[in-house]
Parts: sequence; structure tokens; C-alpha cells
Amino acid sequence: MVRRDARSDILRTAMQLFYAEGSRAIGVDRVIAEAAVAKASFYLHFPSKAALLIATLEARDADVRGWLCQAASERAAEKRIPPALAMFDIVAKWAAGDGFHGCGFLRAVFDSPDNIEARAIGAAHKLALENWIAESLAPDQRDKAAALTILLDGSVAQAFLFDDPGRIAIARRVAETLLGAP
Repeated sequence: MVRRDARSDILRTAMQLFYAEGSRAIGVDRVIAEAAVAKASFYLHFPSKAALLIATLEARDADVRGWLCQAASERAAEKRIPPALAMFDIVAKWAAGDGFHGCGFLRAVFDSPDNIEARAIGAAHKLALENWIAESLAPDQRDKAAALTILLDGSVAQAFLFDDPGRIAIARRVAETLLGAP
């Protein structure tokens, strides 16, 4: 008999639902039903929906940063472009795919504006990406790293809002100018 990991099933299901529909729209009962776990199992692992949201954001942070930084590093090396520009390329490809719903961190924070812990995780995620970009720039260009992160976030938001991944390409061109890249 294969033993299921209820916590992982709940977390994976909640991550998918919260990203696709927003955490405010999804109740605990729906997560329980779609994860196919008992209510007691849910509450054994997550004492509340807020605790589940925090766990999903922590898991998403590790997944997204790991994937994005690795993919951008590989593209930067392959195309011989700055890692920050490669990040725009990777995000543009993601935004053009099925199931794109914008930034899951911003969405979670907007869905739960009073959840200080969710806001802190979202801010830490964005700062970690900014730091990753800053590492590829000269030490005195910290403001450029912040500007590139703002461009990236804004273009992702607009790509979702207008259902137009081309918004990310526009932001990339601005990033090229900011970096002085050809």
C-alpha cells in the first residue's frame, strides 16, 4: 500500500488553487476536497487558512526563486547577456504559457492585506530577487537592481492585467537601456 503525504497533498493543492483563483476566493473546505484528505488531517498540519497561506508562500518562494534564478543564469550564459535581461526572457516565456496568473506573491498580499507574515514573505521574496540581480551588477549599482526588479514586477502585473506577455518585452527593452546593453 502506498502511503500518501497528506501535508504535501494539501500544500500542493492550496498552491495551485491560491495561484489560479486567489487565496481569498478559496476556502478550507475546497482545499480539503480537492486534496482528498480528511478535515482532521488538514487541521493536524495547518491550524488555520492563514497558516496554510504562509506555508504556500514559503514553498512557492523556494520553488520560484530556485527555478527563476537557475533558468536565468543558464540563459545568461548561453546568450552572453546580463542575468537581469535573461530573467526578463524567462518570465516572458512563463507569462506566454497556459495558467499564467501574474505574481503569486503580490496576489497573496493583495488578497490578505492585513496578514503581516504574508507581506513579509512576499517582501523577502522580492528582495531576494533584487539581491540576485544586484550580485550581477557593479557594487555601486544597487539602485539599478531595484529599478530592474520594479520593471519586472510591473511588467508581470501588466502582462496579467492586459493578458499581454508583450508587456514584459517592453520592460526588457527599458532594462537594456538602463543596463547599457546592446
